[in-house]
Amino acid sequence: LFWTLALLIIIFYSFGVVLTQLVVEHCRFLGMDSGAGKVAPMSHCPGELRKYWANVPESMLTLFMAISQGLNWEDAMEPLREVSALAVVLVILYVVITVFAILNVVTGVFLNTAIERRCHHSTGSCESPAG
Repeated sequence: LFWTLALLIIIFYSFGVVLTQLVVEHCRFLGMDSGAGKVAPMSHCPGELRKYWANVPESMLTLFMAISQGLNWEDAMEPLREVSALAVVLVILYVVITVFAILNVVTGVFLNTAIERRCHHSTGSCESPAG
C-alpha cells in the first residue's frame, strides 16, 4: 500500500509540475502580448486556468480530484485547450495511466490478497484440484 501511494504521489507531482509550467508560460505570454511589462504571470490568466492550474499543489489537487470523482476531469482539461494541445494530451495520458493502469492493478492485487486470505482462513489451503 505504501509503495502504491508513493507511486501515485510521484505521478501527481510529475504531471502537476509539467502542466503548471505549461500554464504559467502561457500566462506569461499573455502578459507580454498585453504590453503589461514585468508582472506576475498568473495575473493575466483566465479564471479557470487559475482555479485548477495556478501552482503545483493546486495542479496536484486537481489531478487527484480528476481520478477520485471529486471533479470531472473534462472540466479541468477544458481550460487547457487554449494553452496547448500538449497540455490536453498530458491530461488524457494522466487519466489513462492512473485510472486504467495503476488503479485497476492495485484493485486486482487487493482483491487477490483478500481472496487468498479468505481461502487460507476457511480451508487452510487454496490449492485447486489437479486434473
